[in-house]
Amino acid sequence: MTSICQLESIRHGIFNNWLCWFSNLLISVTSLQILYSPLAFFIPPTQFITHLQISVLYQFWIHTETIENLGPVIEWIFNTPEHHRIHHGCNKYLLDKNYGGVLIIWDRIFGTYQERKEEKTVYSLIFPPSTFNLIRVQTYYYAPLWNRLRHFDNWTNRIEALFKGPSWEPGSPWTGWEHLKMSITERPKFEVLIPCWKKYYITIHFLLMLLPDLQSTFSNENTEVSISSYIFLSYTATTLIILSCLLDGRPTWICCVEFGRCIIFLIALTFVQRNGIFRDLQQFVFYISALMWGLLALEYFFKCHRG
Repeated sequence: MTSICQLESIRHGIFNNWLCWFSNLLISVTSLQILYSPLAFFIPPTQFITHLQISVLYQFWIHTETIENLGPVIEWIFNTPEHHRIHHGCNKYLLDKNYGGVLIIWDRIFGTYQERKEEKTVYSLIFPPSTFNLIRVQTYYYAPLWNRLRHFDNWTNRIEALFKGPSWEPGSPWTGWEHLKMSITERPKFEVLIPCWKKYYITIHFLLMLLPDLQSTFSNENTEVSISSYIFLSYTATTLIILSCLLDGRPTWICCVEFGRCIIFLIALTFVQRNGIFRDLQQFVFYISALMWGLLALEYFFKCHRG
């Protein structure tokens, strides 16, 4: 569906994979609650959630170009890296193909199965966003979608455009006329040149973001959902958004936001009773980070004042 296709994450590099994961998870969970809720009448929720997570975990290893053909038996039944590379291709003949999560037989049954040809596979979307910014990646699609809906002169066509393919026009097949679809044969990789120190900084703070969760995982404390869980979730979301902006190199005032994040974290850390190497490590790194971003924020304000 047009309105849901934009939820697929866009893979530019190792950091962007992680930065897109969290927001995709939040939006996907909301969508799944709506689309899958009728299954609760037939399948116990615990069984459904278990199978859903198995499906998600299975799909982790198929996002690679390292693994090639796994043999006729496995390739005919299961979704493999060979099949899933087709799903992420934006070549004309690869569009809307190989939807299967664990089993590829569903695509064979419903006519969406496609094998790779000699043509080089170009990955991404037809119109990918040129940014690493987590919020922009998740929302950029709505502006062109709105403009597309305004293109139609009645609500019937507008509603159909929401649920049918991006190339759909009145009178065309569900996914649109094949001869009108764009043919992508080459695409330069989107890259943003940032200093090496910033790459190391993003890596370190991403790992530090995981430490509170690791501590709770390996501790013997009660793991029930509490206020601290929501605080950690908010901290994780904020950190990922800010790190994605740092990776993007914009906006220029992100240095002030990151300075504020470091200060707030240091203040919050004073209320944490737990001691240990993790806490000391976090405190040390955030002290250094707050000092560095404080100086950069001052530099930014001086430049704005002179400008």
